[in-house]
Amino acid sequence: ARTGVMVSSLDSGAMIFAHNPDELLNPASNVKLYTAAVALARLGPEFRFETEFHVDNNPAPGGIVHGSIYARGKGDPSMVTEKLWVIASEIANRNVRVIRGDIVIDDSYFDNEREGPGYDQERGDRSYLAPAGAVSLNYNSVQVHVMPGEKMGAKGRVAIEPQSDFFILENRTLTVAKNGKRRVVPSSIALEGKQKIVVNGRLPYGSRAQTFYRKIDDPPLYFGYSLKKLLELRGVRITGKVRRGTVPKDAKLLWVHESA
Repeated sequence: ARTGVMVSSLDSGAMIFAHNPDELLNPASNVKLYTAAVALARLGPEFRFETEFHVDNNPAPGGIVHGSIYARGKGDPSMVTEKLWVIASEIANRNVRVIRGDIVIDDSYFDNEREGPGYDQERGDRSYLAPAGAVSLNYNSVQVHVMPGEKMGAKGRVAIEPQSDFFILENRTLTVAKNGKRRVVPSSIALEGKQKIVVNGRLPYGSRAQTFYRKIDDPPLYFGYSLKKLLELRGVRITGKVRRGTVPKDAKLLWVHESA
């Protein structure tokens, strides 16, 4: 481990003790204190993060939207699957039955800086290395549930939450004897416009389920594919694809979701 410490007097400002005070170290969770303090100072305690939903045209008779639907994020860090399900229901309840266009995700509210300074000191797919974005979901991580199969020699059971066409799952697990050694290694790999989840491992028969969290690399498409899946579960049919883009100036505002 590497450490850097500096102790100063609050009265005089004099340095009392220092050990590697200027060494650049990997950011730790205590950096959240500065993030929270800046948010309170600049935004205030009553601030709400908004996520806007627009359409090219208001729903026609029969609930048909002739055009695309747009989601424009403004940095809500608390958006999770449960809230996205509520949003899908709100959209469906506004007489949207068919979207004859695409699901377009607009994350232009932030710049393209996905990782903060210092993150390059560690590479991998751990959830705490997830990228930032104006449009985020589930802290830009995915749950991977792993369970043994129904008999020895069978593949284990692997489930991804939330489910959507954004993920490509490769299950390389094997169910072994009850007294066998458990070893599970899930990996999250960026593909062009998708995320591949590979799970290697040996699972003792009858053993407990395990849940792992891994980062995703493309927050806008992760959000878009999840929204598409939840809209379909609410009975909304989408004829187009999920893609990035910006909200046209003449688009019609359909719904605004506010954070807590």
